[in-house]
Order: sequence, then structure tokens, then C-alpha cells
Amino acid sequence: MSLLDDLNYGVALMSVLQSSTKRGIQVFPSVSVIGKSLANIEGSLRCLYPQLKLVKILSSTLNGIGHDLLREEAAPERLAQHRLDLLVFTNKSAGHLEALLRDLASRQFTVRARTNLGAAA
Repeated sequence: MSLLDDLNYGVALMSVLQSSTKRGIQVFPSVSVIGKSLANIEGSLRCLYPQLKLVKILSSTLNGIGHDLLREEAAPERLAQHRLDLLVFTNKSAGHLEALLRDLASRQFTVRARTNLGAAA
């Protein structure tokens, strides 16, 4: 029996979301709804069928999703699109790097920072 067998995934996700909110990290509201739903489903499953190992179900499901995503990304059309994207990126990057070096050399380089963190609670 591993530690993951005893982990309450929904509760853990809600805890992470609460910590994120306290630190000003914005999370999509749907993630919170998913966390609450997972906690409810998980609690019900543990009552109805305590022998069920959620880790095994989640890992096999995620492995299947991962394989599907890899298969999609390795399709010839997607690989061709990735090569084109890389060419465009390389082409644009050279100009951006040149401009950056020019700004650095002429001491015109500036950095602007913005934060969305509110006042400390």
C-alpha cells in the first residue's frame, strides 16, 4: 500500500487551489468546480467500494490519454506543422535577437514589470 492510495485527490486539489489564491495565482473557476466534483465522487467511491484503488484507475486513464496525445502529435501533418512553426520562429527570433543586442549596445534596453498581486492579507 502506497501513500498515494491514502491520498484524497479532491481534497488535495482544493488545498492547492486555496494556497494558490492566497498567493495571488489566478486559477480558472472550472478547476475549482472540478476539484469539488472530484472530492465528492472520491468520497462516495470510498464509501461504496473501499477496495477500489483510485491510483490504478487514474494512472491507466492518464497513460491512455498520453498515448493518444503522442499519437496525434506524431502524425505526419502535425510534424509538418511543427517544422513550419519552427522555421517561422527561427526567422522571427533572429530579428528580435538583433534588436535586443542593438538596444543593449546603445544602453536603450529597458525592462517593464507588472504584478497582479494585491495587498497582503
